Amino acid sequence: MFFDFASKNNRTNYSTGLVGDIDFAVTERMGHWQAGLAGYYAKQWQEDIQNGMPVAPNGKKLFALALGPVVAYDIPKWHASVKLKVTLPVAQGNGLNTTRVILIFNKAL
Repeated sequence: MFFDFASKNNRTNYSTGLVGDIDFAVTERMGHWQAGLAGYYAKQWQEDIQNGMPVAPNGKKLFALALGPVVAYDIPKWHASVKLKVTLPVAQGNGLNTTRVILIFNKAL
């Protein structure tokens, strides 16, 4: 979970309201494998403001919900793991309708 406190753009006199984000996953481990459902939910709590007024329509508040598969594999010999996560848009407003593909490699030092 995290909060995004955007700064004001002094050139355009535009500021984005506070956004909260929760990333989550429900997974099951099977030996070195881990698989399940991952996603995120984001909601903007304050209106976007430009020149002291809320931006139309309705403060341009963001919300987004995305879900998708996640699979990971542990590599004990290397003290490492690799993970693939794909999130597909389920619902969104005032944001980008994007599919995200994330590949992560972790290695203990």
